[in-house]
Amino acid sequence: MSVNVEELKERLLRDLDERGFEYALGTLRHVHARQSLPANTYVELMIWLINEFLQRKNVRIEDWKDEDIKGVEIILGDDDIPFDLRLEVFKALLGFYGKAREEIGRIVNTLSPGTVASKVIKGLIVLMENFERFAEVKRPEKLTFPSLIPPEPRPKEDLLNEIISVLEESKQVILIGPPGAGKTHLAMWVAHLFTEEGRRGVWTLVQFHRSYRYDDFIERAVLKSRGISVELVVEQQLFVRLCRYARQNPEKRVVLVIDEINRADIAGVFGELIYALEYRGYPVKLAYSGEHLVVPENLYIIATANDIDRGTFDIGIALRRRFEVKRVDTNEEVLRELLQNEGAPNDVISATVDIFKRVNNLFEKTIGKRGLGHLFFRGVRDKNSLVHVWRYRIKPLIEAYFLVPGMMSDAQQLIKDVESQLGKL
Repeated sequence: MSVNVEELKERLLRDLDERGFEYALGTLRHVHARQSLPANTYVELMIWLINEFLQRKNVRIEDWKDEDIKGVEIILGDDDIPFDLRLEVFKALLGFYGKAREEIGRIVNTLSPGTVASKVIKGLIVLMENFERFAEVKRPEKLTFPSLIPPEPRPKEDLLNEIISVLEESKQVILIGPPGAGKTHLAMWVAHLFTEEGRRGVWTLVQFHRSYRYDDFIERAVLKSRGISVELVVEQQLFVRLCRYARQNPEKRVVLVIDEINRADIAGVFGELIYALEYRGYPVKLAYSGEHLVVPENLYIIATANDIDRGTFDIGIALRRRFEVKRVDTNEEVLRELLQNEGAPNDVISATVDIFKRVNNLFEKTIGKRGLGHLFFRGVRDKNSLVHVWRYRIKPLIEAYFLVPGMMSDAQQLIKDVESQLGKL
């Protein structure tokens, strides 16, 4: 059932005037929960209601209701509401105190000097009067994104559309395959098109590595000096900041591309957030700050994973349960198209494709899957560039994988055959 926004505004204003700020907030949240109010409309109405409250409550202390103070308490503790707006509400509370100062002074005078109550109220007065002079207003870092444009060429439309459809449905997808298959390139294009080239959202990219930790991705605790003292401060990291940005901009699609997700210890990096990825909308308590974080519905993740590198972790059952997995493989046709775009002559294309097939046959024979993507041959335009790619990209890869006991003879024979072939080209 659709909601008439103007009628709802009238109802909220009546509640605000007659029953107080807390009740009006409750009405808005009830309508949002029961009648599926769109997230962006809900946020707009929340901002509108707060502004109405601020305009209407700049009045005498006698006109403040207990429910108004309770409503202010709710707003100040809600991290989903933009910080600057909550700060305005806080200033209204300071104004509330300012108008009540004379009355508070009379209360103090009625108390016996030296009593605990007298000392507490006098201390609170001093705190309030000097708050703005000494308090550090900790504004959340404003999260901004550069205008990212993926490199050409654009992947094939059917592949793009397939992954976009999976991402829209499941919110989390892993592109898995051999190195050089174009997984990262594809992920960037999917993110770019899914956010409608920046018109409907934002995307950013992070690359995992073996030393990447929870402290780099979720939050970390650091020691900072404050004058002559040192205090422990919790700093939000990329994923937490993205979650909060997405909650404050529910109309946007926020996409995180995680390149080579299995180069890091995934359980260690995500920590308790592994649960939150599966159960969107349920709060998870963070390890350092103790704050509760919800992964919002408009945050999407595209990850890439290399499935043959010995320097990677297995993505594991836990991650496979929470991500859709799309295999991105490589083949001779894609390589031919790449070489033709580079302007390579036919004899160089034939030799390159033959080397590509030989190397992948060795991988399939030993580990059961292809291990060499077509992008290893990017830049091959003639015989000299093919020899360069073989010598400095392909041959070192073969040596790293296969020059070990049990695999050495086949690899050495392959190297010998390819170098003979290149010598005759």
